[in-house]
Amino acid sequence: MAEAFARGNFSMALHSRFLPLYTILSGICCLVLNVSGYFACKLTSLIAFSLSVIPIYYITKTITGKRITSILSAYLLIFCYPLIASIGGGTRANLKAFLLTCTAWAFIEAWQSAKLRYFLYCALATAGLTLTRGDCALFSIAVMGTLVIRGLFFRRRIVSSVIAVAVFTGILAPWLCYQYLNIGYPVPEVRHGIILSQLTKHLPYIDIMHNKNPSLSCKPSLNQFDQLKLKYAVSADTAKEHPARPETSSVNPSAREAGYKNSVLYQFCMKFLKGLYPFYFVLAFLGIILRLRNGKWNRLETVLLSLYVFHNLTIVGQILIADHKLYTSSRYLLVAVPLYLPWTATAFETVYIKLKRNLHRLGLVIFAAICLIIIIISYSQGTKELIHERFQPAHSGSRDLKIIAGIINSKNIPKISGVHSAFECNFYLSPTIVTKEVSLGYYTNCNVITAASALSNIPLTNQLIKENVIRYLVLRPEKAEPLHILKDQKFIKEIYSGRKYTLWEVRSNP
Repeated sequence: MAEAFARGNFSMALHSRFLPLYTILSGICCLVLNVSGYFACKLTSLIAFSLSVIPIYYITKTITGKRITSILSAYLLIFCYPLIASIGGGTRANLKAFLLTCTAWAFIEAWQSAKLRYFLYCALATAGLTLTRGDCALFSIAVMGTLVIRGLFFRRRIVSSVIAVAVFTGILAPWLCYQYLNIGYPVPEVRHGIILSQLTKHLPYIDIMHNKNPSLSCKPSLNQFDQLKLKYAVSADTAKEHPARPETSSVNPSAREAGYKNSVLYQFCMKFLKGLYPFYFVLAFLGIILRLRNGKWNRLETVLLSLYVFHNLTIVGQILIADHKLYTSSRYLLVAVPLYLPWTATAFETVYIKLKRNLHRLGLVIFAAICLIIIIISYSQGTKELIHERFQPAHSGSRDLKIIAGIINSKNIPKISGVHSAFECNFYLSPTIVTKEVSLGYYTNCNVITAASALSNIPLTNQLIKENVIRYLVLRPEKAEPLHILKDQKFIKEIYSGRKYTLWEVRSNP
């Protein structure tokens, strides 16, 4: 989409399913620097991550009044691995984190000051946040609404809050008009239009916002694999290839434990905890307790904590209400980690002072060791693959993926196909790869069908192979065993076998 924006193909770049700000920024980088869209997205993410230290510094300085704590919180952000990792993927996470932190800073300043500029900063940040992630629309509206409600109690603030709301609406207006003409509702994202169309049955007055053009009808879109299911009309019955195991009356304790770990509640709790980023959150919790015990807690800290909690609740609540399921992803919550860094920095500073006071030089050594351990734990997620590659090459798949990507790139000339639709992103790249490693799609400019989807409907996968819809399969040999068609030399040939992954190519004319 960034490359499409750079080429001037705005119908593909500004698609109704995706918010436009990240596409525009990465598209500008792609155009000005003449780089690939993937590199432009990574560069945009890197710039947003780098700029995030500025608002977090001023947030900490505003609520604590300490310069050292402010600098420490900025350094903690630099070592926040989940946000660093998102740079490599070129995702919108860092842009959202930057705008969310800017929103928090501007809101705190507007909370304690009647100066118009802080209200305008808040309007700019919340508008940018809304144009980056659709799940932030409710959060942004709540922030601006809170400023207006608070302004009702202070005559000097009501004018500033009304102007800020006008600016917020004005920034969103072009995109809302674009959406009204494309999907029938003036909403930031297609999902919002789908929700409104469903609510119309119970709240008829919502229909006033609906564009009556008969060609516009909000409906949930399907991913490519589901579209292929409809196109090829293949039964999902795999009983012949996968006979059911006989039921047993006794329940294995390990099976019971596995069932518990696969439960919805357990999965939700684990993802929610990962989204809090425990390495920093535990220290932040300690910092909050220290501030409360020492009587230094102030109302601005209450405001900041409320923003953090409300953001996480809106993320979980929207999924629960819209999809009727208890679900979240850790990456949805990790972007809010910078909001609690002031208290993490407070805990670090307190530990440092106490160790220095009681143990002198030994205390400094212990503090340095603690910092080193936390950094190692923080970066362990990213260095794990490097360690495996260096010391356990037999268990590393990164080398295989690099070699496989090179092979596919030498054979593949990607083509973009599909029909444009305001509701469905039908533009996709061909050929198509079946693999667990979605990153191969970036490295080879190919469309990816996940291995889980392909193995869930083996008859359909077999037919897609025979129809040459699927061109490559990159799987572990043991995972590929259910696909018996891979052994048929008429359709498939194995062209690479690595330590971990094997590459099969579908013959063009079997």
